[in-house]
Amino acid sequence: MQRDRDQHRRLGRRAVGAQDRRRHPLEHPDLPRCDRDGAARTQGGEQDERGGNRQDRPQRPSHQDDGEGIPAILAFAEAARRELAELEGAEDRLAELYIQKESAWNALMSAGEQLSRARAQAADWLSKKASEEIRALGMPAARFRVGLSPLEKPGPEGLEEVQLLFSANPGLSEAPLEKAASGGELSRVMLALALLTGSEADTVVFDEVDTGVGGEAAWQVAERLARLAQQRQVLVVTHLPQIAARAQTHYRVVKNSQSVQVQQVQDEERVRELARMLSGSYSEAALEHARELLMGSVT
Repeated sequence: MQRDRDQHRRLGRRAVGAQDRRRHPLEHPDLPRCDRDGAARTQGGEQDERGGNRQDRPQRPSHQDDGEGIPAILAFAEAARRELAELEGAEDRLAELYIQKESAWNALMSAGEQLSRARAQAADWLSKKASEEIRALGMPAARFRVGLSPLEKPGPEGLEEVQLLFSANPGLSEAPLEKAASGGELSRVMLALALLTGSEADTVVFDEVDTGVGGEAAWQVAERLARLAQQRQVLVVTHLPQIAARAQTHYRVVKNSQSVQVQQVQDEERVRELARMLSGSYSEAALEHARELLMGSVT
């Protein structure tokens, strides 16, 4: 009987040993087990919060990867090595980024300062030349200036804000052009700027450019419009015969109770239209004056 009991004990130990040998290579009592969703569990069955929340953490192969044992282990090892390398090199990478940021900032400030110097030089020239042109266009007391106001921090257009400042009378302080100038004044300022700097548009339209203008100033406006028309197409709405006479093509706008018509006037009809603009009549003196205007406009 004693011998039978000893034999049963030996067989039981062998069975337990066989079960231990069939355990998955990674299923060690000291290592956490993995569920089907890859979350690590301890021997007590509690979920590892780091394994459950970090989706990018390399997942330890589970005991169910029987068909992919070695490849899964190698993939896990490679992913772990990459994560470790990123963690160990984080401080070096941060220092490198600080150096790149400092270099980019220095390049930005260098380019911005070069632009500022070029702007200051161009602003002085344009302020002086535009003021001269504007005064010749019937605004003898007008002042024009290109203002450069430094910004608190660099912007997409440089280190300063650019403003066009204008004053039509000596007693008025300079203000932004779009607020300080009337319609006619704004048209004449834009005419002066277009002559000095050129215009990107193929066609330029001027309305009210002759408002408050007469005598010598009207001739000056007409001469500058004709000069600008040599570079691009210029459309002018005017009531001054001096300006209309300088046009290569003359249109008359006729309004009635039901419609508005635009009519081209040529030859003698144009002479009559200029005479009407001069004196409101078709007298012989007015017609002769109109012919003189047309002859004087021929270049």
